[in-house]
Amino acid sequence: MPEGIAIVWLPNAIILSTFLLRPKNEWLWYICTFLISEIVADLGNFTLLQSIQFGFINLFEGLMAVLLIQRFNKNTMNFKNIKYLISFMFLALTLVPSITAILGALVYVTQIETQTNFLEIGRAS
Repeated sequence: MPEGIAIVWLPNAIILSTFLLRPKNEWLWYICTFLISEIVADLGNFTLLQSIQFGFINLFEGLMAVLLIQRFNKNTMNFKNIKYLISFMFLALTLVPSITAILGALVYVTQIETQTNFLEIGRAS
């Protein structure tokens, strides 16, 4: 898109996999690391506030997906289990990213001058 929006944001896969594989008592360290990394990566193109907002949106995506997956699968992670696989695909690849795409689009539409309207940004995010 003209605004430089990435349709696939691979660092979110790292966030998701880290939260799936590491114990919850370590999450605070990863959250801090991911947030700082996001801010550093975004500062060239966005303000500090926008970088922080995008960082929290991406963290929210990873955390919500993992917490929902764990809730529906009783903390078991097994891709051979069809229930786990379907819940992973639906939650981590469809539902939660759709919600965070809307949040990211809101940051763009409300704070950044764009050539694209809200629905197009949300659809592409």
